[in-house]
Amino acid sequence: MSKLASPPRPSRLPRWLVAILSLVWVAGCASAPPPPPPCPADAAPQQVAGGDPMIAWPPGQVAPSEAVPVGADDPQRGNATALVTIVEFAEFQCPFCARVTPTIDRLLEVYGPDQVRVVWKHLPLEFHQHARPAAEMAVGLMKLGGNDAFWRFHREALADGGRLSEEKLGELAQGSGFPARSLADAMGGASAKVDADLELAASLDVRGTPGFLINGIFLSGAQPYEQFAAIVDAELAEAKVALAEGTPRDRLYAARVAANRKNAPLAEPRPDRPRPEAPDTTVWAVPIDGSPVKGKPDALVTIVEFGDFQCPFCARANTTLGEVAKRYGDKVRFVHKARPLPFHKEARPAAQLAFEVLARKGNDAFWRAHDELYTQQRQLDEQALGNLAAQLGLDRAQALAAIKAKKHEARIEKDEALADDLEASGTPHFFINGRRLVGAQPLEEFAEIIDAELIKAEGMVREGTRADRVYETILARAKPAEPQFKTIDLPAPTAKQPSRGPTGAPVVIQVFSDFECPFCARFAPTLDEIAKAYPTEVRIVFRQMPLAMHTNAMPAAEASLEAFAQGGSKTFWKMHDALFAAAAANRGGLDRQGLETVATQVGLDLPRLRRALDGQKHRAAAEADAKLAGDHGISGTPTTVVGRYVVSGAQPIATFKRVIAKVLAERKQVAAPAKR
Repeated sequence: MSKLASPPRPSRLPRWLVAILSLVWVAGCASAPPPPPPCPADAAPQQVAGGDPMIAWPPGQVAPSEAVPVGADDPQRGNATALVTIVEFAEFQCPFCARVTPTIDRLLEVYGPDQVRVVWKHLPLEFHQHARPAAEMAVGLMKLGGNDAFWRFHREALADGGRLSEEKLGELAQGSGFPARSLADAMGGASAKVDADLELAASLDVRGTPGFLINGIFLSGAQPYEQFAAIVDAELAEAKVALAEGTPRDRLYAARVAANRKNAPLAEPRPDRPRPEAPDTTVWAVPIDGSPVKGKPDALVTIVEFGDFQCPFCARANTTLGEVAKRYGDKVRFVHKARPLPFHKEARPAAQLAFEVLARKGNDAFWRAHDELYTQQRQLDEQALGNLAAQLGLDRAQALAAIKAKKHEARIEKDEALADDLEASGTPHFFINGRRLVGAQPLEEFAEIIDAELIKAEGMVREGTRADRVYETILARAKPAEPQFKTIDLPAPTAKQPSRGPTGAPVVIQVFSDFECPFCARFAPTLDEIAKAYPTEVRIVFRQMPLAMHTNAMPAAEASLEAFAQGGSKTFWKMHDALFAAAAANRGGLDRQGLETVATQVGLDLPRLRRALDGQKHRAAAEADAKLAGDHGISGTPTTVVGRYVVSGAQPIATFKRVIAKVLAERKQVAAPAKR
């Protein structure tokens, strides 16, 4: 059974630290999933139809306060003096919050800003691990960019139907348009706002999402438009009477909440509460495998970190690890594995330098480089890395040459592959004797797991395991790190789909993409890398998947298909790159004027393009690709199918190299018996 929203608690810094720029550049835009099945009429008392679990009030009852306060720091749509105020308690990982969003949009469109105002209050549920970081990021964006910034985030965060991930949060932070440092600073006090909303929700006994107070009248769950409209219509009538009787418009909201409470007093809340679920105690097999180690071989606890030298939260976590070392001494050792994130452009060169130091100067020098890189991570350009190399006793020119040649790329890719297998997508990401701990957690979070693992390890030693074999023994019993790729069988592409690479290539990659999706734009260079790395082995096929939430995505898809019709695949890929560039340069870059501008740049026949767009000549083809995606369970962009293996999001090329190698190996196995 799912848990309810927890009462307000002191904010734990790492919950939002994990949320910004400490996460891998992966997940992108997604369309809403199929709606969940309706709850049966005889559902359990604590289950509310169309919403996450909550202690529900009977329909039509109101909040137990004379006013549900609305402040300047609350995101709002509509006018402050609207006749009806809908206060929504919701979060960004709830599928029902995503499901109700079009209904709220429709209410605002039908009634207009003078009649209906919508106010957002944060209610991150405890069992949704990404909901709190998302809420605090949203608060930071509200501080930086006001309502516009918040509602842009709201739209993108809920676009995938509540399937938030660390990767998606990192993408949203990177794509917010605000500098990372500014966003981090703005989020510094975000926890207080989220806690205040949680406290308000608890005082009103709103314990699930989404929950709505319509001029104080409670409506629970992702109800259909008609249920909202019925309450709104009734409240509009009452509000107009109150205005006629002399109630000032700026006092109307408070007056209507007070009146509704008087006329429909709150029912007693239900006493039943589901209990919290037990923490995850899965132990993963995380091999040291030649990685740099700091500490003694007989340490009873091994902490493996997947880190990124440009990640500010890794730097903060490094300070905490120093505190761990002071508290536990020789009982703990530390292992570093590289996880440079794609959107940190200087992280990979920094990792190259660190491993070059390891190769030339040994383990102790590596850890000096490790700490220095975190200390000076605001300056990791070529000059700074060269200076650090010289400071650590390396020949500056040789060190820079090693970085440029990507001398240690195999080591880095090996660490990245292991991180993928462990689903360690963000940084910092820790495994303490195989137990996962995510983010720049405070010392107490580390200590809780370390203390428990020390007790286990000491018991193993008493039973005869040598101290220097404890970790090896733990690995032998742990859950193996194995790649997990969903498989689907797509029909083979035809000449009707734009492609690049040889037609008879052994590996076919089909990419479902949306020209208005910023994550697809960021993924486009990876396709170029794949094409260059596998000129004869891979054929890349483009599939249209314009998402409904992107207004200009369908016309852009049609324009790209017209480019294909006019000039074949070569012209299509030119149009492909130009469309993404236009979308990135200007939010209106893919409107009709923007499409015509791009078409002119590419060299298309403009009158012919106009006729194609006006007549929706290629819409059926675009819709067919989108339907193919939906029929095979693909709901987000970019999604790539390599052979039969599904890779979701804008994954780095290292991930694709692994999958491509897997497909090639399987083809060889199939072909081998035929040659005998």
